[in-house]
Amino acid sequence: MYARNGRRALRATLRATLLMAVLCGAAGLGSRAAADPLVYSIEGGGSYTHFTEDYGSGNTQFAAFTLTRPSRYAIRIDAGRAERFDDDGYGIGALLTKYLARNWSAGVGAGTGTGDFIHPEYRLDAFVSKGLLANGNLIATLGYAHEESKAANYYDRVAGSLTWWADAHWIFGGFYHYDIGYPGDTRTKSGGAGITWYDWQERSLSVSGSLGDVNYTQVGPTSFLVGYEEVSVSLGVTEYLSSRGGLRLKLDWGSNDFYDAYGVTVSLFRER
Repeated sequence: MYARNGRRALRATLRATLLMAVLCGAAGLGSRAAADPLVYSIEGGGSYTHFTEDYGSGNTQFAAFTLTRPSRYAIRIDAGRAERFDDDGYGIGALLTKYLARNWSAGVGAGTGTGDFIHPEYRLDAFVSKGLLANGNLIATLGYAHEESKAANYYDRVAGSLTWWADAHWIFGGFYHYDIGYPGDTRTKSGGAGITWYDWQERSLSVSGSLGDVNYTQVGPTSFLVGYEEVSVSLGVTEYLSSRGGLRLKLDWGSNDFYDAYGVTVSLFRER
């Protein structure tokens, strides 16, 4: 098992190295001296989740680094470890966002990881966003994702979202996902909404919820269809401890036909 995970880790590292080279080249990091200053943020933390019905518990540890040149691009890199349901693995991902004219932006991303199922063999993402209304404060996003598991499963996702920065303190948002899974040509649909109150670089409070169904084919010697409904609610708090950094706390609850899940996530962040 350790040899197999070692080979997967090596493949994941090679894919991540190639991913970074492609994204950095696409961002044009070495091209022309830019007038915009570089802005970065760093975040690190962990989570713990308890599952009912004797499903045990899970935990994660993660770190994220975001490098932004305002009005030009942003690059986010995530790495972490996750453990649940007798599986564990390391994952890495990256997302490049390019800011365009007339309140347009577009992005591409990818991720990979080790483990039997806890991280995908690979994942690809792409999206385009447009700021609407006179001030561009209603942001519409259309996205696509393709994810392939370590088994023979994969899915294609089309996603849409709206985010309205209503004023200096309130943000409202909603999303919808439509997944087509293979094998079996299954359909999974989910949606959700959230609301955030914030005081810029002081604190924020947010609450969100989602519901939907999950359908996929369990691949094995005898393949069969799995289907269930699930619902989730999250409550988040961000508190700046200084003008450049602070603490984030998030509480999660989820429920499906098999178990309920209760989770807590804590992280520290710094910005410049």
